[in-house]
Amino acid sequence: MRRVIAWFYVSEADLRDPSTHWAYLCICLSLVVLPAFMSCPDQAHVSFLGLSMPGFCLSREWFGTLCPGCGLTRSFVALTHGRFRESLGFHRLGFVFYLFLLWQAGYRLYCIRARCAHIPARLCRVQSVLGFGVVVGLLLNWGVGLMTGSN
Repeated sequence: MRRVIAWFYVSEADLRDPSTHWAYLCICLSLVVLPAFMSCPDQAHVSFLGLSMPGFCLSREWFGTLCPGCGLTRSFVALTHGRFRESLGFHRLGFVFYLFLLWQAGYRLYCIRARCAHIPARLCRVQSVLGFGVVVGLLLNWGVGLMTGSN
């Protein structure tokens, strides 16, 4: 188990590189904020500022099967508009993943403010375990959805 979690552990060089934290912060904030400017005109489509967007899932487009992240965009859109029940309908772990992105943003801000000088080992471990947990959760949720046909 430790070996698997080690895959999610960031190297010391990356921890000390502010550009790594800035990149993750920008990605996380965009994934948290942009859904507020989106809408779901129907169950299968998303629009951004009224413009219809193409589908994002290559797995669905190419192979006709859902991927572990299918529905996360629509789930985030519903969440940012306060429609929690609808969010769960789009993706069962959308709320958890959204919270993880908020955690990531806070963690990256902390690392930037600390100037990457000393990031506590405990915080790095929490970060690694949460990252591992989110990936495992997405894969388990996907597997359950494939077995039950509830994706």
